[in-house]
Amino acid sequence: PDGGSLREGFATSEKVREMTQDLPLCEGSIARCRQSQDAQSCIAAAVECAVGEEQAATSMGRNPYDLRKECNRTATHFCYDFRSQWNWFNDPSTRDMLGSRVQSWEVCNFN
Repeated sequence: PDGGSLREGFATSEKVREMTQDLPLCEGSIARCRQSQDAQSCIAAAVECAVGEEQAATSMGRNPYDLRKECNRTATHFCYDFRSQWNWFNDPSTRDMLGSRVQSWEVCNFN
């Protein structure tokens, strides 16, 4: 059905046009990654493709990992609250157990 499980969809017609317009850039980046198999071009493809899709969802107030849900604007990353994970990974006993050499663990972020 039109609109998928959300019935009315999540994006405006203008946002759909933007996403459709950006798709060839994403596909081109993926093709360059596959052709070169260079880590840098593959990272660029991942960023270019993911950022466009995630921004489309979050700009409409939706969670890009589950479009049925609104994005938790109080969360610091990815529409989720990762404080308990930060606390666990940054606990000195956890870092010792994992053999971690970092001073502080953070969620990966492309920003």
